[in-house]
Amino acid sequence: MSNNFKEGEFYINQRKNQEKCLSKDLDIIEGFTVVSRQAQKKNPSNFYIPDGSDPGQTVMCQPDKIRYIRISQTNNYLTIQEVQVFDESGRNVAIHGGYSNDYELTQGFCRKTTNQGVGVGTPGSVYKGDLTTAECEQNCSTGCSAYEIQNEGSTEGLNPGCWIYQDPTVKGDGNKNAMCRVKQRETGTPIATMSSYYKGTNPYMAIDGNISNNQPWPNSACTAGTTGGWWEVDLGRAVNVKKVVVYNRPDCCQDRLSGAQLTVIDSEHRTVLTKTLNSNRKQVFNIGREKKNCGGPVIQKNMDDFRELSELRNIYNRQLQDYNQSIKALLEDSQHFVNASNNSNNKFANSYVRDEANGAVGYVTSRGVWKWINSPSQGNSIQGKANCPPNWTSYTNTKADSGQLYTIGNAPQGEIVKMNGQDLIKGSGMINNQTCGNAGQNVYVTNPSATTNRQYVNCSKNAGAYQSDLGNNTMEACSKRAEDMGSNVFQLGPDQGNGRGNCYIGGGGGNTVEDSICSVAPGVGRMGRNVAGKFENEGGNNWWQFDYEWTPGYTAYATYQTKNADNSNLGQTFHITDNLTKKQYPNNMISGYGDEFELQQGYNSYGNDIVSGTGLSIEQIKQKCIETPGAAGFYVNGNNYWIKNGNMWPNGKRQYTGGDLYVRNKSINNSNSCSNKVNFSKQKIVNGYANEGIMNIGTTCGLGTINERDREAINAQYSKLQEILNKIKEKIRELAGEDIKLNKGLMDEQKIMESRLKRYEQVYSQIGREKRLINRDSAMEEDATLNMLSSNKMYIIWSILALGLTFGVTKFTK
Repeated sequence: MSNNFKEGEFYINQRKNQEKCLSKDLDIIEGFTVVSRQAQKKNPSNFYIPDGSDPGQTVMCQPDKIRYIRISQTNNYLTIQEVQVFDESGRNVAIHGGYSNDYELTQGFCRKTTNQGVGVGTPGSVYKGDLTTAECEQNCSTGCSAYEIQNEGSTEGLNPGCWIYQDPTVKGDGNKNAMCRVKQRETGTPIATMSSYYKGTNPYMAIDGNISNNQPWPNSACTAGTTGGWWEVDLGRAVNVKKVVVYNRPDCCQDRLSGAQLTVIDSEHRTVLTKTLNSNRKQVFNIGREKKNCGGPVIQKNMDDFRELSELRNIYNRQLQDYNQSIKALLEDSQHFVNASNNSNNKFANSYVRDEANGAVGYVTSRGVWKWINSPSQGNSIQGKANCPPNWTSYTNTKADSGQLYTIGNAPQGEIVKMNGQDLIKGSGMINNQTCGNAGQNVYVTNPSATTNRQYVNCSKNAGAYQSDLGNNTMEACSKRAEDMGSNVFQLGPDQGNGRGNCYIGGGGGNTVEDSICSVAPGVGRMGRNVAGKFENEGGNNWWQFDYEWTPGYTAYATYQTKNADNSNLGQTFHITDNLTKKQYPNNMISGYGDEFELQQGYNSYGNDIVSGTGLSIEQIKQKCIETPGAAGFYVNGNNYWIKNGNMWPNGKRQYTGGDLYVRNKSINNSNSCSNKVNFSKQKIVNGYANEGIMNIGTTCGLGTINERDREAINAQYSKLQEILNKIKEKIRELAGEDIKLNKGLMDEQKIMESRLKRYEQVYSQIGREKRLINRDSAMEEDATLNMLSSNKMYIIWSILALGLTFGVTKFTK
């Protein structure tokens, strides 16, 4: 038998029960609450209803959340000791977090601009030595905010200097010869910024947790001047903020904060609340927000996720701009370098140039590198020598073009500056007796330094090292052997005829005899002598006093001394940088011999023969030498030739005995950016270059170094772009997973609704014969909307089916 209900009682009871169940089921969805139509209709201004949504239906709502806190001041310093931001659980969410292991690559030296100009920040920088990038990063550990590699972008890659920093606001100053790698904050943690800095302060001082009344200065984040400015913290995520507390500077000047504006901003950069600060030490602002963003469960649940995706997209676009700027810098730097290094187009190449701004005079290499001459004596030591032009005081006066950041005299090393319309590269300073040639080329040292000021020293019984391969030879041949061996001392033995004798290297010193013993050979000079043994009277002059004893014979050696002997780099191969410094090639980068030969007139290199012959021209012998495996050169005397192996000069000895010795150059494996042509050189020339270490297969030269520096910046930016894309990809995957989970919950809810509809069928069957209830079909339709979850198609379909079924049953029961 059917139960009897009072008119409307059934609907009232069912509506309350259904709203209760719906609220229970949907409250489990994170970040949302269920608000009934009654609450919405009662206070419509408290809700943001999405376009197209029915303001009278039960919807899911999310409270407004805060992302940014900003304090701004005008016409006075802005000083803030601490800002605390508390969420609904009473937790301060504005305490700064730690650093991640990620770095932002910024161009230039790590610098910070304060009211006192550009500096290294506080507490300053620490030099860690000449380290690789990886080694420098290892030194940037606890408390380190950034590290800097200096000389990283020099034209030839000088040994890099590593500096680490602790100020959290330093970044690259744009200098092209250094890289500043800035540590990034952990994801989701607060990031503080401000418009300018007073020396010794930074924005993170306002979120470091220190609210002590006794904290000495500097104790607050402070702008640079009396014009004011702003301070802001990005909380790193949207937060349901309930309270903001501002602490004024504790030691003095608290009136400066009076009139400052506190602005609370949401994730969409909408101003939620604005308050005016006073001069009180502690100021508390309670945040009470009633308005809510309401919408369907899927749309509103994912709204924050989509906002995060939007932020990631914005970050990606900013990084993409940096990436494009890095590529632009590569193109511009390359063009500037080409303009500077092109010898035929550089009007200042191989000349002296003066910077009118500071009076500095320098030499411009054939590759466009300006090298400062530090004193008149240094200028005098180089002018007209070793490929340097004469008269260094006949310089060209120049000025930096409009728009240049530096003049060539004060620019950092590696910077390219346009002077009088010509690009010049700032190099290191000149050295005394600097060599000016071979910039950007390779040299093979095949001759020692020539000795000077040869003088007879003494006649000595002490012999040096006998040069058996020379045999009886001339003074000149012995002197050249001393040069070859890097010795400033040599000796001649007894004259064997025609002023020729044995040659000794070194020796002399003590155990000298009368100079007359080393008699003078005509046209030669003093030579050694063999002194015969004899009996000598050791007694008196009278016959009865005679006491004869045997005095052994000896050989005396004429000792000669010279200056400037040096063979320290003989047989070695070097790269000469654009900056006129030298880098030695290790053996593993020397692949064999080249196709060019150096003639050394009057010399032979005994032995070491591979093959010999007669009747070929010099060019034919050269070709035969190139085609002979292991051939390092050849010797020609008259119509005869001997092709020699790698033990010949300069790896072995040579003899100044006549004929012509041809030495073959080396072939090398190096970077494509470096020249592979190898010129012949002398020890004295190589001594005129400052040493810059060892070449390796990765060492770049000239434009390659410019490209390498800029490409590192490009690769770093590309890595950042890839990292952001990966985050976007993971976020999309996360969203897809959450949607699946959410939809599953909605399907479960649909099943619950379906079971309730079946229960309603039974009730409707019992009351179907009562005509007065049939007239309330429209009310049932209205109640049915309580079952709809906005933006969910599955639920709407099931609701329509349920209503159709209800109508069908009702009509059927009629």
